[in-house]
Amino acid sequence: MAKNRTPDAQTRVLIEQSVNEMFAGAEQGCFHRLAPMLGELGWSDVAEEYPLAAEQILVAQHAVSLTTSDLLDSTLIERLTPALATAPPAGGALLLLPFPPGAAPSSGPGRVVGLLQGPPQPTDTIVVPFLAGDDIRVTTVSAADVDVVALQTFDPSVSWLQATATVTDDGHPADAEWSDTVAEGRRLIATEVLALAARALDLTAQHVSARRQYGHSIAAFQVVRHQLAQAQAEIDGARALLAEAATDGGHGVARAAKIAASHAQRAARASALQLSGAIGLTEENILHRYVARAMQLDVLFGSATTLELELAGELFAPGSSGTPLPPLILAC
Repeated sequence: MAKNRTPDAQTRVLIEQSVNEMFAGAEQGCFHRLAPMLGELGWSDVAEEYPLAAEQILVAQHAVSLTTSDLLDSTLIERLTPALATAPPAGGALLLLPFPPGAAPSSGPGRVVGLLQGPPQPTDTIVVPFLAGDDIRVTTVSAADVDVVALQTFDPSVSWLQATATVTDDGHPADAEWSDTVAEGRRLIATEVLALAARALDLTAQHVSARRQYGHSIAAFQVVRHQLAQAQAEIDGARALLAEAATDGGHGVARAAKIAASHAQRAARASALQLSGAIGLTEENILHRYVARAMQLDVLFGSATTLELELAGELFAPGSSGTPLPPLILAC
């Protein structure tokens, strides 16, 4: 099956509707395990038929429904599984992400500090990447061997935890698998952040179309249209780069897509909050939830500032003189 096979328009709409209904039935404020929900939906058949499209639809609908779940965990654990002696149980494993977000994994073995996106269940397996010298290694521990402390988050609807795992073995080499995991994580977060940004912009467009000043819809004013158009252009450009990252699969273009998505959500956030006025900051208006969730997720696997500094460090590192710039940079 071709990895880039895409469903026709009618099939895509049906898939989106099914996923939207699944998330609509999920209780808000809970950290969900998606394996049983996707099993009821027969998602494995869809994912096998349309791998890229299925992932994009699932992640985007996950975003706009404001669901919190183990979606990122389960997807990234699949990337790390080849480096493990035994595959973690589907739906019963969480990934210890680097903490602070965007940093390298903590040093190990011993007490390895990281981030969990949701509370572990007593029977869970925790997949733990850690830094041993200059190498990335990965192992698994029982949830009983993990101490957690709730984090204060910008988005109060997420339940992130600072976790400390007790690692007693040397793990398994996972340099290549971790590089693929980071690239995949950046693509997934970029997809979710852009879906949230687009939803915030849609809500803003609806608001300015209904709001009237001086006898006219404020959407009729040129400055309002230009601001919305500029933010939409940022989103569209980031989506184009993200589509390239999905087919390319490389680390560099995934990082660039994550940077572009970060800038796009900032542009959409600024436009949405300015054009919505005070109503956009109130709890009775849902706009603030999309803004807060996008800002919260954006830090995972590196914010734009972090990744731009990382890229600059690579381009201007000692000994890099005479090294050609990456094609992606030359194309900008």
